[in-house]
Amino acid sequence: MYERILYAFFGSLAEKVFERYPAQRASQVKEALSFVLNDYAFTCAVRSTVRSSAAIEPTATYVWMHQPSTYPRNTGTVSHCTCSGCACHGAELTSIFHTATFANGSFTPSENTFSLDTLSLWSSFTKTAFKPASTFTFPQYDAQQDNALLLDVGQPWTVAQGYRSEYCDFWDSLGVYNYL
Repeated sequence: MYERILYAFFGSLAEKVFERYPAQRASQVKEALSFVLNDYAFTCAVRSTVRSSAAIEPTATYVWMHQPSTYPRNTGTVSHCTCSGCACHGAELTSIFHTATFANGSFTPSENTFSLDTLSLWSSFTKTAFKPASTFTFPQYDAQQDNALLLDVGQPWTVAQGYRSEYCDFWDSLGVYNYL
């Protein structure tokens, strides 16, 4: 079934995708698909876009690591988050805009602090870009370092180099982002 799904998404590239993201047992399919689709549609597509943009003007990128308590949990239905090993696309929105109540929930105390910090980070960035106006700012992207700001509750904000780069290099080698 997994190979058929990959074929439906990637056509003639499916075999290469299967080799890079194997799922030998049925119990591995959901996690493998989560990584395939997250890398293809978000992580690596963003990296490709950021690289193109950074060649023209100063650019920054981040990786949101936190799955908010207000975010729907996986209950086995497709309408709920099924991301494995990462936060799902859009998971940062309630924190960045400090709007947990709009998601029919509330922040935990640590999420509240984190949300206020990220709100400050985004606000500062919109005003000053890469000039440090607060205690922390986005690092300017450097393609050689392949750097991204990692953001998570209860963790110090760090700059990672090469976040999932071996997977993004794989997607780049297939030419799937050549339209950018």
